[in-house]
Amino acid sequence: MKITDHKRKIILNAAAWCAFSSTRSACPVKSREHIYPILDGISFDEILDEQKGPITKDQFNEWHKVECLAVAYELEKKKSWKKIR
Repeated sequence: MKITDHKRKIILNAAAWCAFSSTRSACPVKSREHIYPILDGISFDEILDEQKGPITKDQFNEWHKVECLAVAYELEKKKSWKKIR
C-alpha cells in the first residue's frame, strides 16, 4: 500500500489522538500543549517507511515499547519539573 502524504497525516493524527486520550486517566500531565510536543517526538518513520517494506508483529511490538518508554520518560521529566494540570 502506498502511503500518500494525506494518508500519512491521517495516520499520525489518529495515533497522536489515541496516545493523548490514553493519558487522560492516570497521567499527571493533562495539558495538550504539554503532551502533543512529546507525542510529536514519536518516530513513526520506522514503521511507515515504505522502503523498509512490511514489518513483523515483533518489530512493531519492539518499536511500540521503545516509543512508549520514551514518552513516559518525557512525561516523568515534565511531572518532576513542575505540577502541570
